[in-house]
Amino acid sequence: MKKKTSIFLIILLLSFSLSASKLKPAQIKVFLTNGNEMITKLVDFSSRTKKFEFKNDKKVHFSKIWMINFVNTDWYFPKDIGKRVKNYDLIVLKNGSYIVDKIIDFSSRRRVFEFKDHKPIHFSKIKRIYFRNSKKPKNLIKHSKPTAIKPKIYKKIIKSL
Repeated sequence: MKKKTSIFLIILLLSFSLSASKLKPAQIKVFLTNGNEMITKLVDFSSRTKKFEFKNDKKVHFSKIWMINFVNTDWYFPKDIGKRVKNYDLIVLKNGSYIVDKIIDFSSRRRVFEFKDHKPIHFSKIKRIYFRNSKKPKNLIKHSKPTAIKPKIYKKIIKSL
């Protein structure tokens, strides 16, 4: 009985940790350069003030944002980091392609990002955006790469119960 309860708890914790990284529809995870993070909804981006407006009237200048993840709450994507170009935003699309350009506007009515040299892209096609000249927050540097439980370790845990 004890063994079955322990196995159930492990499976429950693993499923919770996997589902916890997903976002609800229209939610985004914003990683700020000061190390703060927030799960919110994007309302607008002002090309005049260069500020993003989020749900609850919170406004943040784009230079204070390191990355926005539109898909989940993760931050570690080493392939993306190598694609970054100084003075340009890096947009990672859901189809796997990258765009290196400058965001000039976000149309809240049409829900599209507009760029200096590229056609507009709908919010729903974007995975992540890394902002020009922003560095990874120090609190993320302190943490090692996120890891999942490897199958061998998982089997050892189960056998030890």
